[in-house]
Amino acid sequence: MATVAGWDDPITREVAVAVELLDPVSQQRVSQDVKVTLGGRVDQPYISASRRFVWLGNFAAWPPSISVDPGKLPFAPIANQPLAAAPAGWPSVSPEKRRIRVTLTPSANYPFDEGVTALSGYLFEKSAQDPNVRVPIANAEVWFQWAVGASWLPATPPRVRTDARGEFGLFARIAHSAGQEPDVLRGLLKVKLFVKRGSTTRETPANFRYIDPPLLSITPPYPPVSDGRIVNGAALVHGVALDWATLV
Repeated sequence: MATVAGWDDPITREVAVAVELLDPVSQQRVSQDVKVTLGGRVDQPYISASRRFVWLGNFAAWPPSISVDPGKLPFAPIANQPLAAAPAGWPSVSPEKRRIRVTLTPSANYPFDEGVTALSGYLFEKSAQDPNVRVPIANAEVWFQWAVGASWLPATPPRVRTDARGEFGLFARIAHSAGQEPDVLRGLLKVKLFVKRGSTTRETPANFRYIDPPLLSITPPYPPVSDGRIVNGAALVHGVALDWATLV
């Protein structure tokens, strides 16, 4: 997600465009071991003391797109993502309007912190030639919703897409009032995953088991889990296997 946004330090008038990469989990800026490219510009940025990517010169050119190569960092790459139109009055705008913020998307191997409700997993379908072979499904949209009482609430982070291996990572910080939901009192959360492949959307069935019984004995132990529930405030990093054929 790329938007023009406010910053907490000034930008001088010598700056043509400045880009901030944001880790949505830690809320920290990301500037090391990552490459940022703007459409229409061949020059390389420098990294400021505030950990932003800064381009100088060519002040009249507003970039039409942005690409981010995270290297080995646990984020999804961004390839030629279109940017919003240039600010009104461009290029005669204040330095603050020459700033672009990009929120990165965590990948399946992101080290989610304690207190963050997170799911990692992979999407696949069985090979038509050999049903024992799992074929990853790439570029499918994945998101999840959770229930409060009888109501299903949408997740606030943006939807993610599966990578070339069919893998994805989802997270949310979910606050509940005590006694609002019996599951929450047990440290659980009722959820369902949605997958959109092309024009078709499917979801996990109500009895989908996110946590296998052997995982309940790990340290720290999970609370007793029933179907359709995950642990609230914990990351399920073992990888939820989603078979496209079993989604409803």
